[in-house]
Amino acid sequence: MPQWIHYIVIMPPIGDDEGDWQGQRTIPSRTKIFHMIYGKNNTPSTFDQIAGIYRTAESPEEKIAALRDMGSSDREQAIPFLIGALRDDNKEVRKAATEILGSAGESAIAPLAALLRDEWWVVRYRACEALGMIKNPLAYPHIRSAISDEKDHVRYMAAKGIGTLGIPAAALDLEPLLEDENPYVRRMAANAVVRIKG
Repeated sequence: MPQWIHYIVIMPPIGDDEGDWQGQRTIPSRTKIFHMIYGKNNTPSTFDQIAGIYRTAESPEEKIAALRDMGSSDREQAIPFLIGALRDDNKEVRKAATEILGSAGESAIAPLAALLRDEWWVVRYRACEALGMIKNPLAYPHIRSAISDEKDHVRYMAAKGIGTLGIPAAALDLEPLLEDENPYVRRMAANAVVRIKG
């Protein structure tokens, strides 16, 4: 078995904090958080109510709960809020927004693609991650453009997203990342090639 295939098993995930390539914490469910904050008999129900809570939320838990509930209530209407949340100061809020955008489908591709030109690498990283999670071939050109990003975290996520899409021709696009200066990027690119080629 080639050496680089072995890396697929041992490679840890990468986070969007500088210097922290592994830290990922579990986010409580929105129902649990809303019940803690507002009481079991007082959970907001309409999109506008939830959006109002999000706008005034002070804690990450409140923001995450509101984002999740907006996504469940009206995913299309929630996209602008979710896109904005990718710039939040809190890592867990950004992560939650990414996960919801990743399940938003084709309508989220264009706004996420626009973020791949953002000045903050964390935004580019999360946008690239969400595009991969959507698993739509229409996202492929945008993810592919991130292969040459100056930030290694973003290149890592581009490789992961391309592997998730599984487009056969994409294996060639990953070749530069197999020689990347960052070992995590190289390993993820190798992982993606294996997934694509089966």
